[in-house]
Amino acid sequence: MMLAQYLASTFMFCIVGFQLSILLKTPYDFCILLTYCGCLGTQLFLFSWFGSYLTTSSFDVSLTAYECGWYDAPVQFQKELIFIIQRSHRTLGITASKFYYISIESFAKALSSAMSYFTLLNSLYGES
Repeated sequence: MMLAQYLASTFMFCIVGFQLSILLKTPYDFCILLTYCGCLGTQLFLFSWFGSYLTTSSFDVSLTAYECGWYDAPVQFQKELIFIIQRSHRTLGITASKFYYISIESFAKALSSAMSYFTLLNSLYGES
């Protein structure tokens, strides 16, 4: 679902940017399209920010577990802590259909792709 959301939002950024640059008739249209573009960006940014936060927090689990004072704890707790530390070495994150992790970097890539598509649409519209 997240992959479809990212692809659709990238496409919509492209279309809204194209409409903002070419097809405006009134200032009211400009305000509506700019608000819509802001909503699209906010939605994608929130997914990306929480994905990045989850990934960085998963890295901190092993450090926190190691610094918890395990040397004074019972042996059973120490054994369980080893499993926690080993599991935390695998990165957690939100994925888009297991293709890539959703993060701030993927947000920047989505905006970059939208800008590329916008430039292509603008050049095709200018030729016709």
